[in-house]
Amino acid sequence: MSRFWETEKPVVLDTGANVLRHYQKAGFLMVHKPDYEKGDQILPGKCVGLNLEALRDSPQELEYLLQILEALR
Repeated sequence: MSRFWETEKPVVLDTGANVLRHYQKAGFLMVHKPDYEKGDQILPGKCVGLNLEALRDSPQELEYLLQILEALR
């Protein structure tokens, strides 16, 4: 896997509790803990990544994730 987070600028959504970074070209959605300061730098919190292409090829898992998201409305 290439280091897409170093070369692609993501769409960033900050909920205050989580930071979502969508790397559209790479096909990843990263879910981070909030960013934090270390010295004079602002760094991203720990994260997990969701491979969107793999999810597209898994219809049952995709449907379940959509149900979870829909329940948030």
